[in-house]
Amino acid sequence: INGIAASFMLNCDTLNGVFLGFGIGPPNGNIDNTILNGIAMGVLTDIESINGISISLFRQHSKKQKGLAISVINKTDELIGVQIGLLNYVGNNPKLFRCLPFLNFHL
Repeated sequence: INGIAASFMLNCDTLNGVFLGFGIGPPNGNIDNTILNGIAMGVLTDIESINGISISLFRQHSKKQKGLAISVINKTDELIGVQIGLLNYVGNNPKLFRCLPFLNFHL
């Protein structure tokens, strides 16, 4: 999808633009090969690679993220950017700084 889209469940290989949905990413939980370039806003966001901004009401999960993530729970394996939320997990941070409340980042 290129452009602007709004849907209950948004499930595509590549999303380029601005997206609104209850769930953004595959409904089966297999986030492989799903790429977001732009801004996503939803309740649940499960995407392999995010380049941009992800705003989720409850949970944001990704393997790679470049940019900003705002959610109650943020989890990414590899981050270049900032996470803001109640619980923030960054897999490529040193062990002591992987899981932090309120703010986590890796630059």
